Amino acid sequence: VGTGAAGSFAGRLKLTSAIHAAVAVASLNAAPTAGEIQSVNDALVPVIGNAVAAGGAAFALVCWNGAQWTVTSL
Repeated sequence: VGTGAAGSFAGRLKLTSAIHAAVAVASLNAAPTAGEIQSVNDALVPVIGNAVAAGGAAFALVCWNGAQWTVTSL
């Protein structure tokens, strides 16, 4: 993350790729910050835009929207 100096990206992180270590839904951060993202490995029938539910075997990318963890990608 940049410092604000010329050529840096203050408040931004630019990646060519990233790997999220998937966790169980029950292990998601209990005190997340809005916009936080995480991968889960036990989503039950994930649907983009819906709250994530545990109990399945599907992988999904989820985002904290300020109220709940929602599925953003499958």
